[in-house]
Amino acid sequence: GLLSRGTLLAVFLATSDEALPMLLGNFAQQLYNTADSVIVGEYGVIDKNKDEEDRIYWFECVTKTALEYGCCPVVWDNGELIHRFKYEWKDPELGEALQKIMAE
Repeated sequence: GLLSRGTLLAVFLATSDEALPMLLGNFAQQLYNTADSVIVGEYGVIDKNKDEEDRIYWFECVTKTALEYGCCPVVWDNGELIHRFKYEWKDPELGEALQKIMAE
């Protein structure tokens, strides 16, 4: 079935930070009935024409909500977030925000 172990699922469509907990919570609960763990994989925001404060807030909301529901959040980096040779955040504010959440 759709929620069987080993199935790759990609679901995310939220228009507000209020909708995110409901959507992710319902989705995670369905998966926990059939899987050992839930990974919220490859989420991100392309930074072109985006307000930096809103962009960081979005990452914080998705990461915190995933962790609150026992999911493992995995940020998608298409080369915009982490310098691949220096192993450091290109946007230090985003890096600090995500690292702070993971340390809580």
